[in-house]
This record gives sequence, C-alpha cells and structure tokens, in this order.
Amino acid sequence: MFARLVTGFVIVALAVPALSAADKSQKVIDDFLAAVQASDQFSEDQVAETVKAVELLRKDEYDVQFAITEGLCGLYPAFAKALDVLAEEDDVTPAIKSLEKMTTSKDAFLAAEAAFFLARTFAIEEKFEEAAALLDGLVGSEKTLQVASSLYLLGATQSGLLQRKEAAKNLQQFIDDYPNAPERMRIGAERQLSFLTALKTDSITDAFERMDFSRRHLKLEKSGGSTQDQQDKVVAILDKLIKAAEKRESKSKSDKKKKEKKDCKKCEGEGCKECKGSGKSESESQGKGQKGGRSKNPDGVAKRSVYNGPQSPWDKLRDKERDPAYTAIKNKLPARYERLIEQYYKSFQDGAED
Repeated sequence: MFARLVTGFVIVALAVPALSAADKSQKVIDDFLAAVQASDQFSEDQVAETVKAVELLRKDEYDVQFAITEGLCGLYPAFAKALDVLAEEDDVTPAIKSLEKMTTSKDAFLAAEAAFFLARTFAIEEKFEEAAALLDGLVGSEKTLQVASSLYLLGATQSGLLQRKEAAKNLQQFIDDYPNAPERMRIGAERQLSFLTALKTDSITDAFERMDFSRRHLKLEKSGGSTQDQQDKVVAILDKLIKAAEKRESKSKSDKKKKEKKDCKKCEGEGCKECKGSGKSESESQGKGQKGGRSKNPDGVAKRSVYNGPQSPWDKLRDKERDPAYTAIKNKLPARYERLIEQYYKSFQDGAED
C-alpha cells in the first residue's frame, strides 16, 4: 500500500502486480473475441470460424502475436487481400491505400492491425517519418498484439531519423519488457542500442549516419529543410576531421624533422648542411615538375577552392573531381571508410544521370 499527496488530498491505492507480456496478450485476445461476438456486423459462421482460429493460435507461444491478425483476415476479406499483396506482389501501392483507409475504421482492432502492417511497409520502404508516426500510437495500444514489434520498429525508425535518444530509450524498453521476444529482434535491438551508445557526435560514423539520412531523403525526393540541414552538418563534420588529420600529419612531420636534427652527430642538434638537406618535406620534392619546373602549388598542398563561380559547400563536397576534401578523406581516414565515401559520391552521379 502506498500513499500520494495530490493538491491537499491523500489518495490511497493498492499496489497491483503488473501483468506480464503474455498475460497482457491473453487479455487483448479476450477483449477481441468479446467484441467480435457482441457485434451484429458478422454472421454466425464468421464468428465461429474466427473464434476457432484465434483460440488455436493463442495457445501457440510462437504465433500468438498473429492470433488477432488471423481473426481479422477471416472477418475482413479486404484486409486479408492487402496482406497477401504485401507478401506476394512487387507493387504494394494498392495494399498501402487499402490499409490507410482501414486505419480509420470504427473497429479499433482492425484500425490498429492495419496501422501496424502499414507502418512495417513504410519502414521497409525507408519512409521512416510515416512509419514512426503510426508506431508511436501503437506502443501503448490495448487493441493489438503487435506492441512489442511496434516498440522495436519505432526504435529502429527513430535511429534512422537521427532521433538517437528516443531510439535508445525505446530499444532499451523493448529489451527490458519483452525478454521472450524473437531472438532475431532482441539481437537486432541490442546491436542497435550498442551502436547508439558508442556513437560520438561529430565523428566519422556520425557523418555517415547523416549521409544516409540525406541519401534516403533524396531517394524519396525530399530535398529541402531537414535534408539540407544534415548535408550542411556532414560538410562541417568532414571539414573538422580533415583539419584534425592535417594537424596531426603536420605535427608528425615536425617531430620527425626535430628527431633527425637531434640524431645528427656532426652538428649535435644545432643544424648543419647535411641535416637541413635531409629535412626537406615530401611536398617540397613533389612541388617540382619532372623537367625541373615548379607546380602551381609549390607547397604541395591542394587548395580548397578551384572554382570561381557561386558554389555552395555541398556542391564542393559532392564534386570529387574538384573537391580536395575527397582526396583528403581517402588519404587520411581509415581505409574501410573509403568505399562508403565512393558509394556516397556515386549516388549523386547516378542521380545526375537520371
């Protein structure tokens, strides 16, 4: 028993043990069957077949979450057809339109189930904004058995939307509340949560996550607002990383030069003709042409701007032929990122060709 003081009144309540996930599922099934049997919308045969199918699945620990789905398929042929299209057809547009109508049904169980399968379809198509909006309304629903799956998908879509705190919270809740969820989902949630926990802002991984956000939006023809914001952030992160890499490289060369002077036995660190000659940087050597001439960049450093016309930072980033950032990333960041960067640039080239 516990007491709580609210605006001058003491409210006393009995502590009731929380229902387990399995018990909650059985209660939702009971409510569904009661609603079906009380409705005058269905024939006696439909009701009898639905009850039989649901009772069979509710006893199966692996397929219990589809008990209401199966029951609704028997009651609503259009719902069953939509699910068949999602499973068998390449063009799922008709199914999406059908399910969208069902999400406003007076039958709360049908509306919830249609919303889940519609959200799952949106997630597969990388329409994370639309999916998250539907899933957010399902995670606390008492009209569906897909609450666990909805919570898992919500966390996954929020991660894709760069809503990292919300994603981590929902994935952790999924792990805590549904220990008996399918192993593939639990492993997926744990891996994603570990990734989010380890992810550092302004890191190369952060940049690639934002690149993927941009890629997805451009694929969906969403080129304004948040897309441009993330593109600007990508440019800023990469520029910061490049400068840090250049600084480390410069320090390394400086340290090497100091060591060479220190190790010179003739001048004992004071500097002589021999150690000064040996201290020439690679850029000085490369600044001369093969025939003894000098290059346009005698310091051996690529200039950041080689185009005099109006140009946005994003234009510079995506045009690798005139963007020194591309070369700098290739040379100074881990090799495993090079392939991803090339793929990212290629996505812009493919888009231009289309």
